[in-house]
Amino acid sequence: MQQDSQHGLGSSSDPSSSAASTPAVRMRTACAYGNFEQLREVAEELPELLNQPDELGYFPLQWAALNNRTSIVAFLIDKGVDLNRCTSHRSSVQPSLFLRVF
Repeated sequence: MQQDSQHGLGSSSDPSSSAASTPAVRMRTACAYGNFEQLREVAEELPELLNQPDELGYFPLQWAALNNRTSIVAFLIDKGVDLNRCTSHRSSVQPSLFLRVF
């Protein structure tokens, strides 16, 4: 399911294709915009990013859940992401996940 507005990412164009982006930015935007190819590339290159917050304090799972990317959420869960992590703002991943996916 595609969604017209993306939470917290500004414009609706997919910035994840920028070669100059850091791996963390590429991971975040791939999750938020549903870019499986890019997500797989970053996850293979740096799998530790799957369980690390980005510079905004949010995890890849949160970006995917907040933007209704259910197939990305399923991929991340299959990869073993920690469902009990909290952001630096003390926000849990779980409310975003359960409100958007289930």
